Parts: sequence; structure tokens; C-alpha cells
Amino acid sequence: MPNRKWLLIPICLLAAMMFVSARWGIADFYARTTSHELKNWAEKNSSLILPEWEYARRRAESSRNLDSENPLHSEDLARLYLLRTGMPKLLINERKTALRNALSGFREAANLRPASAYDWIMLMAVKSDLGEFDQEYLRAFDNAVFLGPWEQATALVIADSGTKAWNRLSEQQKSQVLQYINRRSNGNKPR
Repeated sequence: MPNRKWLLIPICLLAAMMFVSARWGIADFYARTTSHELKNWAEKNSSLILPEWEYARRRAESSRNLDSENPLHSEDLARLYLLRTGMPKLLINERKTALRNALSGFREAANLRPASAYDWIMLMAVKSDLGEFDQEYLRAFDNAVFLGPWEQATALVIADSGTKAWNRLSEQQKSQVLQYINRRSNGNKPR
């Protein structure tokens, strides 16, 4: 009989690993469906209707809740909220709420994966859309320049939001904005 008790330990460990794996699998299933829909909506450039968006949002939230340590789930949810901001007949306060939710998603993704240029660029872009040129914006600016100088999105966001935040930028940041503007206007990619 004592031998059977020792068998319970590996069985419990196996059951725990299966539970975690199942959660990750379900989260991936939801995430793939959401990513696929995001891609389709972008390719078709079609008008998004609210019930479709709500359904995708619920799946993205489920995915994030099941696997909260995966930054891709937070990114998908944030991108869905950015899509929401472009929907027709959206009230100003609804747009601001969608931007705040997108900001929260990109912030979460950047915290989970701080070496991602994309997350810092998107965080910076959303902060710019909200008109929030605070310390978080400046940190996102510095991280985007450091991590993604070759990214075309970096150049566009820095040129656009950098001019909006001009009075809040340091001299070095202003110089970087001008370099990105000059490089883009000359057709050269930033280094």
C-alpha cells in the first residue's frame, strides 16, 4: 500500500501540467481566431460592425485571461480597441474609452516583453492620440528609438507624435525627431 501513495505525486503533477497546457491551448485557439479576423479586416479594409467586433473582443479577452503572461494576447486586444476607434458613428467618449483600453493593452504587452519595439511604438502612438505627453510617453519614445530604429512605423510615429509633443521633448529627442523627418523626406530609412 505505501507504494500507491507515492504514485499520487506524479499523477497530481501530470494533472497540473495537463491543466496548464489545456489553458494555453484554448488561449491559443482564441488568439489564432482573433488574429485571423484582424488580418482579414485589415486586408479587406471593410467596415467593421459592432457585433463582429464584440465577438472578437470577447475571444481576445478570454485568450488573455487564460494565458495572461503572453504579450501577444494583450497586443491583439489592444489592436481590436484601435479598430474600434475607426468605427462609424462612434461618440467622442466611446473613442476615448477605446483608446484608453488600447493603451492598457499595449502597456501590458510592453511590460511583459520590454524588448519589443512594436509595443513601445504603439504605446507612444496611442498616448499621442490621447494628447498625453507625459513621462510614460517620453519613456516609450526613448524605447522605440532604441529598440526599433529600422522599423518604418518607428519613423512615422516619431515624426508625427514627436512634432505634437515638441515642447515636452528633450533637446536630444527633438534632434531625433528631426533626423527621422529628414531621413523619411529623403527616402532613406532610419539607422
